[in-house]
Amino acid sequence: MAPERRVRPAGIGLVEVLVALLVLSVALGALMRLQTLMETGAELDRQRVEALALAQSLHEDLRAGLSIDATEPGDAAPVSPFLLSHEDRPADPAGMPELRDRRTVLGWTDRLGVAQTLALHTLMNARPAHEARLSALALLARAPAMLDVAGRPLARPRQALIPRSAVPLGDGRSAWQPHKDLPEVWLIDDASGAVVARCGGLTTRPSTVAEASDCVAYGGQLLGGVVRFATDLAHPGPAEAENPLSAALPMGFEMRPATASASAPETRCEHDAPASVPDPAVLSAPGVVRYLCVVATSGTSLTWSGRLEIVPVGWTIGSVDSLPPDAPARRVCRYSADHDHDGRIGNAEHPAIYLAVDGPLGDQNFLVVLAGAECPRDTASGPPGSAAMSWVDHSTVRHQPP
Repeated sequence: MAPERRVRPAGIGLVEVLVALLVLSVALGALMRLQTLMETGAELDRQRVEALALAQSLHEDLRAGLSIDATEPGDAAPVSPFLLSHEDRPADPAGMPELRDRRTVLGWTDRLGVAQTLALHTLMNARPAHEARLSALALLARAPAMLDVAGRPLARPRQALIPRSAVPLGDGRSAWQPHKDLPEVWLIDDASGAVVARCGGLTTRPSTVAEASDCVAYGGQLLGGVVRFATDLAHPGPAEAENPLSAALPMGFEMRPATASASAPETRCEHDAPASVPDPAVLSAPGVVRYLCVVATSGTSLTWSGRLEIVPVGWTIGSVDSLPPDAPARRVCRYSADHDHDGRIGNAEHPAIYLAVDGPLGDQNFLVVLAGAECPRDTASGPPGSAAMSWVDHSTVRHQPP
């Protein structure tokens, strides 16, 4: 007897296709939803980074003595961070009344219409003018409002070390001419502070990059700070470390090699040192020398290493005071301390020799004292009951001669 044959019901293939299409559509929908969530998350991360950069910029303005005011949502695009509030209160009323806790809150509305906020706490000195004297921001602070060449506000704040005299070009870069009488312009990336090009061939001060010629790609980083003076006392102490009041001296700057077998990176420095040694018989106002250097980077990692030294003009650097008619001798100290308590002096903490610097460095400050004096030490301080961080420490160590 022949075997029985089963007949497959008609239409079952169509049902399978429909089920497969349903499963595929659900999977595609889930993938599209996942992609949307990833794009939204990436955009939110970018907005948070912009908000943090803006908050840090506002706090740097406070350190430079500028005031900040809250803005309304209508003052900025819905997805652009704007200032919601700013609080200023004592961090330690009993022990350190000059230490302030400043809290800045920024807000914005993301692409989904959800309100977002970011808060930044900073401990800083309540005396912004004094703090600015020990900071390169006194020379390098940004203007309160950054405009491009057409007068429109820039979308992002410039890096703190970019000089105020640098001209915003509206394309994320600024053009800086260190010497008004020299035909040389540096193009600086606004976000990172890195020098990206060097231009020459100018006979007048430029207002736009279009006026520059012979621009070539260049890798460099900014290095800036101030030089203060405490040369009126034989033995300056913590008070002089925090607030030195002697007159400024003429000087220059030179980058030395990090090691005997290495070569020094190409360095160009701009400063506002006086042209001559002040007359001790004439009452002089307290002085400060502000400087900013462009240091060339090299290698695949685009870093530089070296030792920045002061070159005296009309005076000498030594260990003991010299007698007339020789030029007076002084000692150079550098403001340097292990602020983050990691057991070493990092590049940002002003070491004797910089190693593999890969970004801009500010607050690289010096103090000049008498040749026979020791470099004054400050008393580190921090939040009450905690020694984990040294928020205010103006200690100095020997730099020249070592």
